[in-house]
Amino acid sequence: MAQNEVTVNTSRFQTRLTVSRFFRWWLAELTALLPSGFRKLMQHQDKWLVMDINDSRILLTECRDGQERDLGEYQLDQGGDLSDKGLSILHSAQNKAETELVIRLSRAQFMTRTLTLSSKVEENLREVLGYEMEQETPFRAEQVYYDHQIVKRLSQQQQIEVQVVFVPRARIEQLVQRVREWGGWPAVVTVAEERGEKVGRCHVSELNLLPQEQRLVSGDSRNVMNRLFTVSAIILALITLLFPMLWQRVTINDLEQRIETVREEAETVQSMQEKIDTLRSESGLLLEKKHQYPPVIEILNELTRLLPNDTWLERFNLKGTHVNIHGFSTDASALIELIDNSSLFRDVAFDSPIIRD
Repeated sequence: MAQNEVTVNTSRFQTRLTVSRFFRWWLAELTALLPSGFRKLMQHQDKWLVMDINDSRILLTECRDGQERDLGEYQLDQGGDLSDKGLSILHSAQNKAETELVIRLSRAQFMTRTLTLSSKVEENLREVLGYEMEQETPFRAEQVYYDHQIVKRLSQQQQIEVQVVFVPRARIEQLVQRVREWGGWPAVVTVAEERGEKVGRCHVSELNLLPQEQRLVSGDSRNVMNRLFTVSAIILALITLLFPMLWQRVTINDLEQRIETVREEAETVQSMQEKIDTLRSESGLLLEKKHQYPPVIEILNELTRLLPNDTWLERFNLKGTHVNIHGFSTDASALIELIDNSSLFRDVAFDSPIIRD
């Protein structure tokens, strides 16, 4: 199958993304001022092209205006490329106005952990999860793409249960690059969730593993502008008719509510800020203390490299900066010099006499 090279202008995509997000925010703010009847008429429906990836198969689903349309299932060839028919369907569906491309990974392609944390860390939850990544997973935070969602709040214990979903960085980057070579630009990389009988393939998780700077909303922004101008005209007409009657009442009610709540809110914010500053200070101290010592995996790797094939360990003990090993060797006396020559160890000595077995 012939392959086409696709050159991606990142700055152009980023500019389109920024403009599109601004217009969506502005449209949402203006629409909120309309009566409920007008809001229903102007309500925006999510328009997704969902790409389910499972082993060597791609399943495409179009979700527009609440309707689900199956676009077919396509096998990848031995080189991992999509067939000509699959490429045609992908290009046709994504080129429709305001369609966001969603890549959904199967359960075998991602890992998940559920953590119980203090509710005080919620405002800085992603930063805290980055610190916890090395403790709870075999990866460091910079080695994975991850996202989280709060699954339960334990009010009495002042705790939250957080589900963390993570995928090795290289796997996501390779997958996104392949989709871009097919001519797509993903806005979301999410994961499969349990779906009930009445929930179809258009049910998309709120989790998004893709970094913010790599997300792109595809489609023609002119439709957004048209809706924006329409809503603006309606709002201006309503303001002209209703402003003199409503403005005074709205202003008085708003000021009364603000006066009642602003003092308590200010005190609460100040208290929470002090707790956040304390938590950040403690987290930084723990992280600094952790980095003072080499990781356990490096110590085990160095011992594995140093010890000869005729040496076996039956016990390994690490306490602070002191390592104690116990086992069998045909030449135990030679181990002192071998280990002492390593840059990770010093002051190597026997803790007890050598016993011949």
